[in-house]
Amino acid sequence: MRKIQDLLNGTSSKSRQIPPPSVPEMTSLHHAWEAMMRMMMATMMMATMMMATMMLAMLALVRRAYFLADAKGQQTLVLMAEAPQPSSKDTIKPNTHPPHYVKK
Repeated sequence: MRKIQDLLNGTSSKSRQIPPPSVPEMTSLHHAWEAMMRMMMATMMMATMMMATMMLAMLALVRRAYFLADAKGQQTLVLMAEAPQPSSKDTIKPNTHPPHYVKK
């Protein structure tokens, strides 16, 4: 029972402390390498997030501008910050025929 208690407490029966295992110190090169890798990781993560954000923003802008230009029958692609309100003559009449309907 005493040996189990000694093992749990890290002491021996002579009540002396067991020295901690010796771990080699990190060299300055090791520290520099770790810092460099950390900075590279942070930079890459920030760049990835920024690229994803920019791509989403561009996609939203291009899609809105494309549908606006398409609805007016133009082929030009214009990026607009504010969507203009369509007037009554700009609205497209809905297709009343089913898609398989063909005029003879």
